Amino acid sequence: MGGIEYAEDARVATLWTAAGRGALEDGQCVLAHQRRCSITFNLPQIWRTGSDGRSKLQRALSTPGLEQELSSALGRYPGGMDENVTDDEARARFAQRLLETKRPDFITVYLTGLDTEEHKSGPFSASSNDVLERLDAVRRNLKGGGRTHCAATGHGVRGYPTRLCRRRARCESLRRFSRSGLFTADDANKILSWKAMPCRRAAPPQFCWPIPAMLAVRAEVAALLDRLRP
Repeated sequence: MGGIEYAEDARVATLWTAAGRGALEDGQCVLAHQRRCSITFNLPQIWRTGSDGRSKLQRALSTPGLEQELSSALGRYPGGMDENVTDDEARARFAQRLLETKRPDFITVYLTGLDTEEHKSGPFSASSNDVLERLDAVRRNLKGGGRTHCAATGHGVRGYPTRLCRRRARCESLRRFSRSGLFTADDANKILSWKAMPCRRAAPPQFCWPIPAMLAVRAEVAALLDRLRP
């Protein structure tokens, strides 16, 4: 389901449709790909803009009245662009309230804070580890009760590259990155240091670099690409 925003685009049955076929009541908090679907208690994520109109759209695509009902007791529901760990903790309070008041048989809660922090400070940084511990607490504290099944999910950033495969080591574009000093590798293709690397299987082409000095590295990559332009 990754990257699918609307239920009608799904090519296979989802957990939510399976729950519906089993006459179960289901719910979700913050899953962007499940808009316009048959989820009983639905709070989707609308993340395209940070405008007030986006908040209205989020309410319009939610189960009618659900966000307003929960917000009356818990305060403002985080918008789709609010993706740090504090917002995750707020969404978890909404999910818990939904569990207590609606008692769905199955619910999913999507947590975004780790991905947000890892984009800022990198995987396994002290800040990312702190966020992960807070999200672990969120998961532990979600209580379904009865026959309810609750799934808390999220995703993070892939670790930095450590070695080149033989095929990539022979790639001419990657060699030009090396000759420009954007990364270095030893004879066994182990990466010794790097400032920027082309991402594998990315279309259109994308690049990754460590967070420190990002703007300066971006300028170096842009200059190299200009030189390589046909």
